[in-house]
Amino acid sequence: MSTEVSIIMNSYNKYPMNLFSLMALKYQTFDPSKMEVIFVDDASSDRTPKLSRFQAPFPFRYIRSDKNLGRSAAKNVGIAAASGKIIIMLDAEMLVHRRYVERHYRYHSQEDNLVVTGCMGHNGMFSVLHPAFNKKQFKHFYSLIRKRPLLRKKWRLTSWSRRRNIRKLTARIQKRSRPVRLLKEEAIKNRKFHRYTFTDPLRPEVLRKFGSRYEGYHLPWYCVVTHSLSFRRSLYEEVGPFYEGFEGWGFEDWEFGYRLYKHGAKFLDDGRTPIYHQEHPTQPYASIKSDNYKNYRKFYQRHRDFEVGLHTLLLLGIRDFVSINDLVSEYKEMTSDSTEKYQAFLNSSMTLFEKIADRLVNEQPVKNLGDVLFEDQPGAYEAFQNELSLLREEGRFPGLVKSFQKLLER
Repeated sequence: MSTEVSIIMNSYNKYPMNLFSLMALKYQTFDPSKMEVIFVDDASSDRTPKLSRFQAPFPFRYIRSDKNLGRSAAKNVGIAAASGKIIIMLDAEMLVHRRYVERHYRYHSQEDNLVVTGCMGHNGMFSVLHPAFNKKQFKHFYSLIRKRPLLRKKWRLTSWSRRRNIRKLTARIQKRSRPVRLLKEEAIKNRKFHRYTFTDPLRPEVLRKFGSRYEGYHLPWYCVVTHSLSFRRSLYEEVGPFYEGFEGWGFEDWEFGYRLYKHGAKFLDDGRTPIYHQEHPTQPYASIKSDNYKNYRKFYQRHRDFEVGLHTLLLLGIRDFVSINDLVSEYKEMTSDSTEKYQAFLNSSMTLFEKIADRLVNEQPVKNLGDVLFEDQPGAYEAFQNELSLLREEGRFPGLVKSFQKLLER
């Protein structure tokens, strides 16, 4: 029997969360003989290799790399080993609803050239208490059990002081050498694990405004996150693999999503099927910010497009994921004119984006932009300011004018 669906899971040091994710896949309503799971262990140093002996009702392949490949390469290895017509990218710490595979298969059976995201159905959960959790995670877990006397009793948190209970819980878990499991397979099978879950949608502001079809949203690639993502293998072969030039954290999903968008793919968010991202130890953003900036610059160098350049406004906190769409709309209106009336403004904008990315990567302050960023182009700053003034007088493209004015006033 041919394989219809291939589920790709790549994992680095996520045991036993990855085990729980595989358990959830055992109880899918979709015919297990028509699906396969390709699990890529990206040089994990924890107990993940135990999964090589995982017993599944579907074809299961465990692939281990002795050298850490990074997220993009690990995903590509998994897809290269897959034989299904439909590819589902699923983070190894995602626990999914029993109809998850069935619904993704149905979406692609009914519509071609489709990319299915999983943002509005995204939830969080605690399946373990990990010694490496940060303070915020311990506080969050306690908030889930604070008003449940039986659960507080189970954890011997009897004080009326919230702070004392959190300190007690934290100290107890941090003494452990391994995560404390909160789940058993029986609970996953019978869907009795909700006491430790919480709503945590991704980009809810985007989906509420533009709907599950992203109608009118020019940046659906911001919702391409491989926590949960599916597409036909033929589409993947047309746009190419995940770009392996990124290092560390960030942008491999968005860059792949951007190529899907430029290729003309249609996007749909599956908000009906709940998925649960299991809490795991995380790095503080300050420690991965440098990777984020470097990978954004690589993204922009690969796709020197105006809408990609606008991401600098998100990095600097000038725009958000909804309001930046207005700027793309104005840009499209600006470029719909066959004349080159605004070409100088657009050229200067592209230079501005590039120089901002450079300054972020080099840890230089993003201020006094006019003189600094156009120093190698005499007269360019004055020309850019004149164009902004002209646009302001015309009353056209107010979002772009205001945003660039904010940049120049930094």
